[in-house]
Amino acid sequence: MAIDRIQVRRDTPQGWVSTNPVLADGEPGFERGAGKIKYGDGITPWNSLPYASQGEPGEPGPPGPAGLAEDPDYPGLYTTTLSVSPDPSYPGLYTF
Repeated sequence: MAIDRIQVRRDTPQGWVSTNPVLADGEPGFERGAGKIKYGDGITPWNSLPYASQGEPGEPGPPGPAGLAEDPDYPGLYTTTLSVSPDPSYPGLYTF
């Protein structure tokens, strides 16, 4: 018997969290949108499984470019202030 296709179990992040299934041992689960994968162990519910290739955080990188500031509420997200003005040649278009 030939195998025509292998289909991996998949869902949105919200779908996985709300159903919280237990994947079979070695069964992959693909998280659409995020592009992440978890592998089941036959025991642990989805919400408690680690993502594949999710290891310990590495050393912090170098400081970002001048003018950017790390958001204290969202580490790794940098913010800046832009000056925005309407483009007189194109109504509804803004330049910065």
